[in-house]
Amino acid sequence: MNLTIPSVAAGTPIEIKEVNSAFKWGTAVPDTLSSYLAPGITSTYQTILKKDFNSMTPENGGKWAESDTASQLTNVDTMLNFATKNNMRVRMHNLIWGSQQPTRINTDFTNARSTNQTTAAAAKTTIQNEITTRINNYVGGTNNLTGGSTGLPATVRSTQYAELDVYNESYHTGAGPSASTGDNYWQVMGGSTAGGATFTAGVYNQVQAAVTNAGANTKLFTNEYNVLNSNSDQYGQWYQQHVESIRNAGGAVTGIGTEDYNSPGVGQSGSQVDPSRSYTTWQNLSAQGLPLEVTEFGETAGSASDEANALTTAMTLAFG
Repeated sequence: MNLTIPSVAAGTPIEIKEVNSAFKWGTAVPDTLSSYLAPGITSTYQTILKKDFNSMTPENGGKWAESDTASQLTNVDTMLNFATKNNMRVRMHNLIWGSQQPTRINTDFTNARSTNQTTAAAAKTTIQNEITTRINNYVGGTNNLTGGSTGLPATVRSTQYAELDVYNESYHTGAGPSASTGDNYWQVMGGSTAGGATFTAGVYNQVQAAVTNAGANTKLFTNEYNVLNSNSDQYGQWYQQHVESIRNAGGAVTGIGTEDYNSPGVGQSGSQVDPSRSYTTWQNLSAQGLPLEVTEFGETAGSASDEANALTTAMTLAFG
């Protein structure tokens, strides 16, 4: 690296200090975000969060059931402003899923599955309208804690999102052969398993339009579990094909998320951290030419040494 500093004499000692790592090391923030991150609160939690992490995700606070109303979105806004103030990245999780959503949406899905075609069609229209409203508020809406009397410039939420899980776990809760037939956006809104890619692509494009209109740079991610383990496919080919189907339908997918939930230890049990399998899967997914991330990580309980070994190995693989 060649560094030039004007108006400084040659040979003057200087110090270069890294202030923000390129590697994002994140954690999930508990649901009552404002209780943990509100301005004026000094806590051990905040101290550790700022010291050990440079990225955060709302554990449940960003899911539709908990970020639907204005007051719920204000809870999210508290986290967004905390992150901005402390130079931390935010991964938002998630726009739609089929779980943890408002009761009225569940009722709409019940009607959408009705054998009465008029009832079903009306319900599907309602769901689509609800998704549009959700995008307008969650992505294109203005942070409630900025603008007006707050003294802070009005800020569109998506400008504070680095990434967003758009349709969370769309394979396992949507397109997959064992997916639930309940609140299944892929199948109900797409008309069939095959039609779900077109519907899903449309949602990604709606979100991308809102992001673009806001002048934001939010990456729009898919997110899925049992990709790196607990699945007979050693290369994650099913996930590769799923992401590809959305993109082939014109969907603006700009990132691929792989969850990594495992039993403690490193090995080839099928549920442990398996370095060879992780690398071959990521290598396969890299053919899409999109950013890859470990979006969620967790372990079942085990011995301290096995838990530490699994965590160290998984994160070394991910950052390597």
